[in-house]
Amino acid sequence: MRGAVRVGIWASLLIGWNTSARAAELQARGPAECPEGAELAFRVERNAQVALALAPPVTFDVAMERAAAGYVARVRVSGGGADETKERVLSAADCAELSDAIVVAVTLALGAVEPVRAAPSEAPAAVSELAPAAQGVSADEAPATGSSQRASGGLRPSLSLSALIDAGSLPAPAAGAALQASVAWGRFELRALGLLLFEQHTEMPGEPAPASGADLRLFAGALLGCTAPFAAARAGLTLPACLGFELGGVSGVGTNVSSPRSGSALWAAPRVDLGAVWSVPDSTLNLSLTLTGAAPLQRSRFTLTEIGTVYTPSSVVGRLSLGVGLGFD
Repeated sequence: MRGAVRVGIWASLLIGWNTSARAAELQARGPAECPEGAELAFRVERNAQVALALAPPVTFDVAMERAAAGYVARVRVSGGGADETKERVLSAADCAELSDAIVVAVTLALGAVEPVRAAPSEAPAAVSELAPAAQGVSADEAPATGSSQRASGGLRPSLSLSALIDAGSLPAPAAGAALQASVAWGRFELRALGLLLFEQHTEMPGEPAPASGADLRLFAGALLGCTAPFAAARAGLTLPACLGFELGGVSGVGTNVSSPRSGSALWAAPRVDLGAVWSVPDSTLNLSLTLTGAAPLQRSRFTLTEIGTVYTPSSVVGRLSLGVGLGFD
């Protein structure tokens, strides 16, 4: 809504500009989920009911990018005899809302000045070019336009793989890996992931070698809901915060004992994730850094018969993850 409020500024920017040139121009670039320049130009012509070929000689250069709170567009206006280039910033929660704000801004700007008058010999061609826009979209074109708008403001799925370091789940800091699938909508994201801490050996303290012990590992799945409440320091960077729950098990097998046995215990823990995700420019790749805190609800002890407790999980667990992801638009 804030981006839409700002569009009224455009009318005063373009009044008095020279209209002696032949055409206006609209150029646009941005993420794959946002509309292209051709679509924006078509919507502007339909709203303004004037072809850009007959509009004042103004160039609109639109650069769209992801931001912490959604999407941002920087619109530079030049030409038409103006002494300097003007720039305004529009923001919105998603590409659909952002494209609406851009179309309204450019339409109002074009409506603030007198359009270029075509020569008599050019009039039929100009009317023919403008007719489809003035009459509205045909039945054949309507589904394609709607589909494009749904894609720009629709679900954004992604898949990522992370390497992690864990402290507290196993006897010593442990390495592991996580595979995550997520889907985002505007500022919100739903994540589902599976993680594995690689097998780790621990021994009973104070025993002579070879000491009795166990080989332990953890596996779990997690479901998290995320949003981006913090402002990003640069374009393409988001700072998500997530709340969720993980459920799995810690499994182990005794070593250097007369009757080795294997067993497992339930692992259930609420968790909080704080991280940073950077979208690589001009690609669908992203890099992420995540700090996780978890609190196991059940701290099952691992014991060896007639020997004693081998290990008890910590009451608080911390993890640091570094991942690479791939988005699907």
